[in-house]
Amino acid sequence: GEDVMFAINIPQEAVTIPETVDGIRACMEMQRDRLEAVGLTNRYLGLVPRP
Repeated sequence: GEDVMFAINIPQEAVTIPETVDGIRACMEMQRDRLEAVGLTNRYLGLVPRP
């Protein structure tokens, strides 16, 4: 056929560090908003380009 399927499998172990940092932020109430906390964690870990 004409269809192409592409899949990538990432083991769950690969995301434990960002989730752990997000959990610490939540416990310490460092941010009031989940999206702000996740965004900061991603920026600190270099997972998104800095503006």
